Amino acid sequence: MDRMIGRALDLAPDNPHRERIASNEESRAGLEPTGYRDGAVHVITGNRQHGKTTLALTWLLEPDAPPRVLITRTREQARLLKHAAGLALSDPRILSYREVQNARHDRRAPVQYGIDESLDILTGLLGLPEPPHLITVTTATDQQAG
Repeated sequence: MDRMIGRALDLAPDNPHRERIASNEESRAGLEPTGYRDGAVHVITGNRQHGKTTLALTWLLEPDAPPRVLITRTREQARLLKHAAGLALSDPRILSYREVQNARHDRRAPVQYGIDESLDILTGLLGLPEPPHLITVTTATDQQAG
């Protein structure tokens, strides 16, 4: 990627930074396993009731997709989403984050995870009194950011 997301989504790196990025990518190529995957595939943002969860369900149920799991804040939310998607209550593709924490499954299995309401989940996991102003620093390849 050659863009950094900032206030107006327009903070592109300057030339010296682009050169450092290229140099770092060259050195990483010889060190990291070829199957290594950085960061998030997609980030869906928007105001309440703008269809973010509907997009997440579309992603989850995409035909011919690899195994996927959508993680929710609560079991009740997972139940409601399963109902909305026409899935059985026992369907393991939509789970609360606590169910994921307690699950006894092979975490090395190749599964794509999506997280609905990640800010609420993070607030709960960290025991914060209120949601933080979320700034996430992560990595993603060009094809993942698409």
